[in-house]
Amino acid sequence: MHQGKAFLGLGLLAILGLNSCSIYGMAGDKVSEYSLEHVAPYLMGTDDLAMGCATGEAMTGVLLSFSRVTDSPDKVAAATFLTAGLCAEFDAREHELAGLRAVKAGNSSEAQDALIAEKRAHALAAKRYYKGANHLVAAYGEIGDKCPKFEDDNDQLIYMIGLLSGLQAVLHDRASDGQVGVPLDMPSKVARAVKCLDNQKWWGMPEAIEASVWMAVPGSAPEGADAWAQFESATKIGLEKGVRLSQALQALSAQSVGKTDLLRKTIVDHAEAIKAKPADKQWQMLDANATNMIEFLSDRLWTEATGHRTPINGLGTFWDVKAEQADDDLFGDE
Repeated sequence: MHQGKAFLGLGLLAILGLNSCSIYGMAGDKVSEYSLEHVAPYLMGTDDLAMGCATGEAMTGVLLSFSRVTDSPDKVAAATFLTAGLCAEFDAREHELAGLRAVKAGNSSEAQDALIAEKRAHALAAKRYYKGANHLVAAYGEIGDKCPKFEDDNDQLIYMIGLLSGLQAVLHDRASDGQVGVPLDMPSKVARAVKCLDNQKWWGMPEAIEASVWMAVPGSAPEGADAWAQFESATKIGLEKGVRLSQALQALSAQSVGKTDLLRKTIVDHAEAIKAKPADKQWQMLDANATNMIEFLSDRLWTEATGHRTPINGLGTFWDVKAEQADDDLFGDE
């Protein structure tokens, strides 16, 4: 009798366990589906980058926990790890500016400490971006081997975001002195994979990403290719559509190779562009990210020269240009 009750009890526990797994699995599938269809589009339509990165940090672990009871939400994870990576990237930028201020003030210990903190933040950003790229591979197959079959435009957007994560992972790992160990062939894979996306539809980003790879990896450009001409073409598309990420990638590449005149021109052009044309409402967060990147590059220039970041409402202006204009006005009055 007791043995029969024991078997009955074990059977009930097994049924309850299976039911709970089934319930959690269904919940996970629905949460993943809801995130792709509603959370991501909602966030893309806002211009609050801090909220976007905080959502990525807060939700990624919750979403991936469902991989214990159902299929891993790899498509969602490719996007959320990108936004989570932004938080670490923002921290790295702040540490870099703090280091530049310390150098300007002649405080070597503060400069050294800021550099260490910056490299730690770069490592965290690289780790998150790389995880996003790995989830992209899990969802769509190996990057750069062949083009996946996209279900819709949202699928293509996730793919592009994941590719951008792969490229960012390499750049931030370099900045961290290779703490994460992101494979160095990642940029070449990304450059091949972006050809699966329509350049005109996606604001010139596929060509801008490709040009960024050419600048980051010496010798990777095809014979006769002109990265800067390609950047200009891609930027023009982004300006027309109100999603100016291509212009931000151009500015980053100009900064990375020491083309300060081109960087300054791109900053001025971007400042004029955001005044002349509002961002596409569907993609405000992406355009806000472009402005944020360009503002940081402006902050670096200002901090190196003056010890402080770009003044409020001062994007597109420079400390030395103001002085020149004042001199011109003085001579004009004479």
